[in-house]
Amino acid sequence: ERVQALVYTPSDAQAASDVLRDAEAAGVPVIALDTIPKNFSVDGIVMVPPVYAGEIAATVALEHARRRRRVNVEGVTNALVIEGSWQSDADRDVARGFYNILDADPTVRGLSPPSTLTPTEAFQFVSRELNSYAGNVQLLLVASTDYVPGALLAARTHGLADWLISAGVGAGAEACRLINENAHDYEMDGRPAERATLAVRVARGLVDGEPVA
Repeated sequence: ERVQALVYTPSDAQAASDVLRDAEAAGVPVIALDTIPKNFSVDGIVMVPPVYAGEIAATVALEHARRRRRVNVEGVTNALVIEGSWQSDADRDVARGFYNILDADPTVRGLSPPSTLTPTEAFQFVSRELNSYAGNVQLLLVASTDYVPGALLAARTHGLADWLISAGVGAGAEACRLINENAHDYEMDGRPAERATLAVRVARGLVDGEPVA
């Protein structure tokens, strides 16, 4: 029986291109999940835009910092941004969302040296930056949930675990465990299971002739 619709969420770019090319040739409708394919048109996209996720995470964390009076002697909140990997479009877009919020607020100072990290390097990176600023950091924003454990371990090592307000994006299992232990403040959860269910429902709707909303 022929494929009637395709939900696209690739792990391998070359293999994904071959599949999309075959789907296009066969006239099979494609719904992209959490990614926008390059050089191919699709019939619908289901995703939480990473920039928006970053904006939400930064807004919530900054509001929490204000409620708990997390400011330095100048009345400014210093925010350290962990941008993640330069190889990840999603990390860069999440970080851009962080900056959209931070740059619009004159009471916030972004401390954001470029980072080209892997998750295992997050500890060293955050430790180095906390040393550079003598611990004068009140807000920690992490573009990928995978970097949260190492970043928070560095904060704990510097005696800042109870002072820093932290937020990440992705709601990974380890980051959520840290929230449950009151060691981490916020994770932006894009609800991947619900997105996948919606993508399948939209794909089935296309087969039945329903338009994509």
